[in-house]
Amino acid sequence: QLLAEIAKLQQQRDALRAGDLERLVSYLPALYKHFFATVAPADLALLCGRVEPPVIPNPWPEPAPETLRRLQADFRALPPDVQAQIIQMAKGLPQAKQLVRRAEMSDCLESW
Repeated sequence: QLLAEIAKLQQQRDALRAGDLERLVSYLPALYKHFFATVAPADLALLCGRVEPPVIPNPWPEPAPETLRRLQADFRALPPDVQAQIIQMAKGLPQAKQLVRRAEMSDCLESW
């Protein structure tokens, strides 16, 4: 019974990690310019506890302005705790000092 409970908890943990990686892949380019030119997808995956990196073309093109506005609006609509998690993860990256904030998101980034 304990082994079944451990397996269930591991599945939940893995699902959360996968969701974290998906959120990061979606929102970090909306917060920082040329994000994947600074942070390799494989590094991001490893830092999220995943072995398999997200499929990101190299070189990764910047999102279109309309897409950026939508992602930024979606990010602002996230619950504050989720926003904080994403921003804290970005601040904890080894490459954090190299990341260039998008001016339109500076207020969000500074609030955390």
